[in-house]
Order: sequence, then structure tokens, then C-alpha cells
Amino acid sequence: MTKILITAATTATAIKIKKAFAGFELILADYGEVPQLQTENYSFLSLGNQNKESAAHILLTSCLDHNVDMILPLYRFEIEAVSKAVTLFTEYGIKVLLPRTDLLPQYDVQTDLKNWIILENGNILYQSFPEHIRNEEAANLKLNGAFYIEPQTEKLGLISI
Repeated sequence: MTKILITAATTATAIKIKKAFAGFELILADYGEVPQLQTENYSFLSLGNQNKESAAHILLTSCLDHNVDMILPLYRFEIEAVSKAVTLFTEYGIKVLLPRTDLLPQYDVQTDLKNWIILENGNILYQSFPEHIRNEEAANLKLNGAFYIEPQTEKLGLISI
């Protein structure tokens, strides 16, 4: 079973996003104290004290320690750090659910979770609304990550906290 680490575990955004990964084993990670809760489908993990300068290292170490297959960072500082270290994560067999570093600036950061999708290689893994859409931009660029999407225009915004 694929194991996914999602950060910002103590936020409503992470709790909402976790439902996109039914059938996966989830680790909800955050800095400082986190609930000591473990269910059949997910558990919580403390990443220790927040250190923005070593965020990528902390996340990679946590992924390796817990045999994580895929990571979805949600804090803005993590997104920037992990996007620069994608090659390192990939070398260890960890898939990063973020757009390529060169594409990050073109996506406004959104905190709205009214209409959102999870993409892996441009394919929609989950969408929070019933209408089926096929975002050509996402497919052509083989985008990864959690995005807000405007259903009428299909404009994407990267979800972050």
C-alpha cells in the first residue's frame, strides 16, 4: 500500500485533503505537538521544532524513517524548500506532489478549498466537486500537487498554508 506524508497536519486544510487519499496509508505530519492518534488509515507525526532553513532535510529524513512513498507539503516554506530538492527525494524513491520548481511562480497560492483537485503527473487523483473536468494545462505539464481550480475557467492555484 502506498504511504503518503501530508504536512500541516493540525490545519483544517490537511484534514480536508486527507479524504482525497482513501485507500492509501497516510501520515499527517506537523511541527511541535501533534495528536497522538493512530487509526487504521492514518497516523500523526511530529516533525519536531519548525526550522525553515532545514525543512527539506527534516521532511526527507521523516520520509525515509517512515518508508514514505509520496509527500505532499502544504506550508509555503516547505513547498519552496522541497521543490528545490525534488531530485534528492526522487533519488530515494519518494514522489513529490508539487509542480516543477520552474512552474511554481505561475500558480497563485490559494487557501480556498471550495473547488480543489489532487494531481499526479497531470492526472486527477481526486476532485472535490462532481463535474468531471480535464485540465489540459495540467495534463500537458504533467503537474503534481494540490490545487484550487476555478471550474469555469480551469485556472489553477497551488494550495498552501
